Amino acid sequence: MIHQHFQPEWLESFLAVADTGSFSEAASRLHRSQPRVSTHVAQLEAAIRQSLFDRRRRPVTLTDAGVIMAVHARRVLQALDEAADAFGDATGAIRGTVTLGTHPSISAGYMPGLLSRLKRSAPGVAIELTEKTTTQLVESLRQGTIDLAIRSLTLESEGSTLAYVPLWRERLTAVFPAARGVGERGEPLSPHELDGKDLIVIARPGASIDPEFAAAFARWGISPRIAGRTEEPQTLINLVRAGLGVGVLNELALDAFSSSGIVGRPITEGGDGRVVALCWNAAGYLTRAARAVAHAVLTHPAPTHATPLGPVSEAMLGRRPDVDALMNLAETTTDSRP
Repeated sequence: MIHQHFQPEWLESFLAVADTGSFSEAASRLHRSQPRVSTHVAQLEAAIRQSLFDRRRRPVTLTDAGVIMAVHARRVLQALDEAADAFGDATGAIRGTVTLGTHPSISAGYMPGLLSRLKRSAPGVAIELTEKTTTQLVESLRQGTIDLAIRSLTLESEGSTLAYVPLWRERLTAVFPAARGVGERGEPLSPHELDGKDLIVIARPGASIDPEFAAAFARWGISPRIAGRTEEPQTLINLVRAGLGVGVLNELALDAFSSSGIVGRPITEGGDGRVVALCWNAAGYLTRAARAVAHAVLTHPAPTHATPLGPVSEAMLGRRPDVDALMNLAETTTDSRP
């Protein structure tokens, strides 16, 4: 029976390659050497006597056998996670690694305090942070390469399996060079004052503007004249400081990164900024460690200058917030707001 020869590590390496389309990226994600990942996949292929990947393509793609194996590999690893959870529940210990995706400003301005709290309340839980744009975080949640995401909330397509709970609202801010060379907060401005200006925005190189900012420009009724794109808020601030344009950022980024030499002016608008939410894939399985992290996020104070949110209306965001679902996931934890 071939299943007697399977090792969980083989399945983990196989799925990492399937999810990333690259042996090197899979190795980086798993903190394993590339030869080790390649060996695991080769051993799995030898056990079933079929090729799992078409290696002639870049990125590598699954063969028909690979598609079938991916379904069963996920089920096997989920069953192992559930078994570990059951033993964890019996002993009272919460252990495991949780991959959490965020925006750079959230990693810098919100995560240090949350991670410090988790280190005290759940010392057996390890957090692996990855920083991505909104689009990348959505893709990663759907592909199962991250467990949770704290991200700006944009409308999802019909039938999406992504669930969310709103955490806070923060204003979008226009960023100008400061006349006096010191960081400061200026008076609010109307979004129409940005019309016709050279704007520096958050976007993947060569790609469209990040959805949250594209939605804001559409909401304001202006057509942005894009002078620069970057995925990093600190780079955007530096470009503004150098006089290359006017930046558009979320307010948390101004608190989290060095803002000397610039002035931030909150943009006044109906709705007042962006909503940040905790998100997960409702079609997947969250381990007990992931549920503990989710509960900690839900009960952690919102950042400075942000407005804490309860559930927002269905009309505002297009979907019913999954508060009940998250509370059910978190009910095994006993953490409380500090």
